[in-house]
Amino acid sequence: GPDALPLLDRAVAIDRSAQTLLAQGRVRLLVRDMAGAGFSLAAAHDLAPADPAIAAERARLDIQCRRPSAALALVDTALAMAPPTARLLRERGSALMLTGDIAGAIASWRAALTIDPRDWLTASNIAYALMMDPKMTTAGLRAVQRPLFAAMAPAGMASSPPAPLPAADGRLHIGYVSACFHRPAGARGFG
Repeated sequence: GPDALPLLDRAVAIDRSAQTLLAQGRVRLLVRDMAGAGFSLAAAHDLAPADPAIAAERARLDIQCRRPSAALALVDTALAMAPPTARLLRERGSALMLTGDIAGAIASWRAALTIDPRDWLTASNIAYALMMDPKMTTAGLRAVQRPLFAAMAPAGMASSPPAPLPAADGRLHIGYVSACFHRPAGARGFG
């Protein structure tokens, strides 16, 4: 959090590498210092323009600042330069969701899950996007999210999600999606 910033500032003063600047940018994003994050991530990009982790963080900054077109341009450029990463595809899906392209967002998130099937945040994004569909029912969401949940469950644990809590009309409460996609132990996907 914010306590790490002075340490990262000193680390950057000692070692102005792309990785140190990336770490500084990540922490600045976490504490919502968008200007500082932009400065750190731009400097990291100048040092390592082909690094997909830096492109993903810069895209995350643009998404948080509600600039989906800029985020898409960054991600698409990074994807053209290197093999896709789950993180880049997740950020691409988030940017597409902001533009209203729900189908494109879901497709991008599904592609991310083929690379990292234990990414709980991407699976949660898919469930949330599906809830935006007024035709989605409890049974429909359970059918979609069951394999996602099973992929994230640690070995030996039940791979079934919790029982749904549908509204009277059969649609889902947002709390159900949160219960289905809590972060299981060992799951990846934060940041």
